[in-house]
Amino acid sequence: MSVFLVTWNLNKEGSAYNVARQRLIDKLNEYPNVHDSRLDTVWFVESGFAASAVSADIRTKLDDNDRLFVTQLHKGYHAGWISKTVWNWINA
Repeated sequence: MSVFLVTWNLNKEGSAYNVARQRLIDKLNEYPNVHDSRLDTVWFVESGFAASAVSADIRTKLDDNDRLFVTQLHKGYHAGWISKTVWNWINA
């Protein structure tokens, strides 16, 4: 299993944003995951599939005007300032 950083931008307005965001979060919750509440559109998910497959799966909940980026994390090749809980989950 690998850990992937998933980040997105939903280009919706008003209540459409809330509906689209919830659909996306429901999809992300299908994966083992963790996120730092201060990075709203950045989640870390775990999967045995490649980044392209994870991206394609999540993409099913997005429109053509939305944006998505998925990348696999490799031990020792990431750094940042996020919550200790998130670091512990990523590094486990």
